[in-house]
Parts: sequence; C-alpha cells; structure tokens
Amino acid sequence: MNKYGICRLLGIATGGLAAMLIPTAAEADSVTQPGFTTGIPLYAPALEGLYLIAIPWISGIKSEPETTIKAGTPFLFYQSSLVIAKAKISAVLAPVYVDVTRKGGRHTRGFYNTYVGAQATWDLGNHWGAGLRASGWIKQGGKLAKSFWTIEPRAGVTYFNGKTHFTANLIYGIPLQSDNRRTAPQYTNLDLTLTKSINKLELGAIAFASADTTRPFSGYKKQSQFAAGPIIGYTFGKLSAQLKLTTDLMQEDYGGKERRIQANVTIPLWMKSSS
Repeated sequence: MNKYGICRLLGIATGGLAAMLIPTAAEADSVTQPGFTTGIPLYAPALEGLYLIAIPWISGIKSEPETTIKAGTPFLFYQSSLVIAKAKISAVLAPVYVDVTRKGGRHTRGFYNTYVGAQATWDLGNHWGAGLRASGWIKQGGKLAKSFWTIEPRAGVTYFNGKTHFTANLIYGIPLQSDNRRTAPQYTNLDLTLTKSINKLELGAIAFASADTTRPFSGYKKQSQFAAGPIIGYTFGKLSAQLKLTTDLMQEDYGGKERRIQANVTIPLWMKSSS
C-alpha cells in the first residue's frame, strides 16, 4: 500500500479522537479534540482492508495549576467494498484512554468515551475527493468520560496528487442532554492541512480552530481556540508515521494556552489484494 492510501486511513481514524481537556463541573469543551484530523488526506480513496492505528499524544496547558494531559488509543478502521451512490463506505471504532495530571494536585486516569462512525467518500476526479461522516460518542461512566451521547456530523475535501496535499475538515458536535441538566455546548471544529512530499518524506504546516456555538446555561462563557504548527511524516514500507507540533496562537476561556505533541502510526492488519 502506498503512502497516499496509508495516510488517508490514518486520518479517517484519527478524526475520532476525543477532547482530553481538564474535566470540569460544566463539562465544557469540544468532545472531539480540535486538530486531530490535521495532516491526513481524509477524503481520498483507500484500499479495502482492516487497519490498526496507534496514537500517543501529550500536551501541556499553562493553567493554574499547570496541567499535563496524556492519551492513547487503538483505532480499528475498516474500508469496505460497499459503494452507495458512487461513494465508498468505511467504518471506525475507537476506545480512548486518558491520563490527566495537575502540578501539585490530582492525578486522574481512565477511559474516555468511545467513538464510532461511518463515512461516505466520493472521488471527484483531478485528485480531489469529498466526504461525509455520520458519527458520535457513546455515553459512558467513569472519571473522564462524558455522561451523555454526542452526535457529530463531519464533512470535508481533500486534494492529493502524490506531492501536494490539502485537506479541510469541518466538524459539528451536538451533545444530547436533557433540558434540565444541560452542561455542554454545541461546537464546531475546523482542521486544515497543507503539505509537500519528497519521495517518502512529507513536510508542511497544519492549523485548527474551534468554537462553542451555543450557551448551555445562563452565564456560560463560550470557549474558542486557534493553533498552528509544523508537521513531518515518513513512510516505512507498509507503516506510516507522522509527528505534529502545535501551539495555541489564541484561546478564550480554556484556562491557558496549550502546546501539543502528537504521533500517528498506522499498521495494516489485512488488505485485499489489488491483483
């Protein structure tokens, strides 16, 4: 499988990774972590197969007290042979494990909500692709999981000609909570990528923005964020790896600016022969 297909599969899965921000009584933040789909040609064709994607991640937030967040998840992604209305159908299942440490304070670890989704991807020709995804987060118990369901439609476009890659991915989240205990806002995330590839090496820049679009209760302060940084990737045979470094250029009511390091590694478990 070439770099094009591997990166696209990685992106479909990483698009589900959750918001591992500081837990609060108001549960306010995007349920999906902004920026997790950057770097990936999400809406390009992929070979039929089953793939495991491992994603370690660490960030520091300059809040009071200072907070360090670590996370890891095994994403299982399946690209099916099913075609509906000329779109290729794929599916993803992703449990998420989180570790949150406050300097001089509490250390919390446990499972976050599990992400599930199904995606339709169209080949538009001339190296352009577009897609729609119906997805969401399952209601779970635990110290770090959200105690409600979240519906999360996604849409985007990808341009990839083997050397130049551009992807824009738009996410909208709708937490499902009763009116008498509404604590989480609806939100939107936009992830952007522009890279150039030289043989197996990929270099470029990424950016992402997020914002709350509703106020779940009176007096709630909407959160927003914009971050950017470099990305470097390399393909090792069937295995592909990426490293992303980002920092907040602007944030509102997140408690402090975030600096993040993330690695993405994908391993094909089974691929249908192209012969």
